[in-house]
Amino acid sequence: MWRSENGADMTNARTGWIAAAGFAAAYAASLLYLNSAGILTFDDALELLGIIGVGFSVLTWLLTLGLKRDAAPIARPALEGLLTIGVMVAIAAYLVWGKTKVDAIIPDAAGGGSDLGHLIGVTAGKLIAFVALPYLLFRFAFGHRLADFGLSRDAWRRLLGREGLAALVIGIAICAFQFYAGQAAEPIRTGAIGGAALWLGLPLTFAWLMVEAGLVEEFFFRALIQTRMAALFKSEWAGLVLMALIFGLIHAPGMVLRGAGDVEGLGDHPTALAAAAYSIVTQSVGGFYLGLLWMRTRNLPAVMIVHAATDLLPNLQGFLKPFGLAH
Repeated sequence: MWRSENGADMTNARTGWIAAAGFAAAYAASLLYLNSAGILTFDDALELLGIIGVGFSVLTWLLTLGLKRDAAPIARPALEGLLTIGVMVAIAAYLVWGKTKVDAIIPDAAGGGSDLGHLIGVTAGKLIAFVALPYLLFRFAFGHRLADFGLSRDAWRRLLGREGLAALVIGIAICAFQFYAGQAAEPIRTGAIGGAALWLGLPLTFAWLMVEAGLVEEFFFRALIQTRMAALFKSEWAGLVLMALIFGLIHAPGMVLRGAGDVEGLGDHPTALAAAAYSIVTQSVGGFYLGLLWMRTRNLPAVMIVHAATDLLPNLQGFLKPFGLAH
């Protein structure tokens, strides 16, 4: 059992069930709204929930049976939890205003700049906002080191054992699912990416995603938020559920303000309610298997690998275009 330094039991079942019930209510209300608005059908949403939310979580659970690593002790969970909430508010402000500023300062080709320069600038901004500044804040306020966030030489070494095997199997499974069951592999099927460009592009895109999605999002959502929400509510399961909800909702600003909703079929500028509901139903469910892997291994590189694999095919064409490797 994971215990904080004050001995509080971190497996409080009652709190976990309350959090799960709250998430279920939010999910049901969001799905009812999306279905009534003609945005998402019950069948599509429940298929996604069954495969991604339940199926991959069960796979993760099975692959990590017997693995249970303790988190770094959090001596002042209330204070760290409060600071974490403040950091989340700051990140929300960055996503609403800061990201738009970065886009304006470093425009892509459509805006008169360079797609590659824009990619580098946006990734650097995310690393600063989601990783560097929060780490420095918790380092100086509470003395936490990188190892406390699951990033250490030992974590990389453990990839040679069961933790690495679990990450590999989950990553291959999610790529296979996306290849055969979705539109993510359409550029490969149509020949927009093929031959040498494909074999060169896959490892390049994966390496980029290990940083842009893996390090950035896993550090912030799993190592920072999930761990501290678990400590604050004295329940690892409550921390997992709350993190999944936050993980989903953090995608909503991009759908409303930066055209990401068009990719999801919501239009260029959906309402905030539509974006929030869609994020809960589609994005939050993906947070469960990632959060479960973190909860069982406390190995940030392992979760980074799975997240990079999850985003690999959907981001392959967009990443390769600036290099002239995709049409």
